[in-house]
Amino acid sequence: MDFATAWSTFAIGAQVTVSNGLPPPSDKTDGLPYMAWRSHNFTGTLTAKLNGAFRQMSFNLAADENGNIIGYVVAEAVTHTFTAA
Repeated sequence: MDFATAWSTFAIGAQVTVSNGLPPPSDKTDGLPYMAWRSHNFTGTLTAKLNGAFRQMSFNLAADENGNIIGYVVAEAVTHTFTAA
């Protein structure tokens, strides 16, 4: 679904898979190209809906082995697809 549909469909706390439709840049997961791709392709918990010049949805990923939580914000201005996880 597109951003507008996801905005109206998902409640805070929903698990959502987000994708920009691009494949990973390589098998290496420790480089900058992969990290940039990962910021647009992930599954996370919807934590906030932010109104502004462009609406934004904020997501947190599951904590890593050290307890660190990564969060991403997806803006309406950039094309992504959203599905229930």
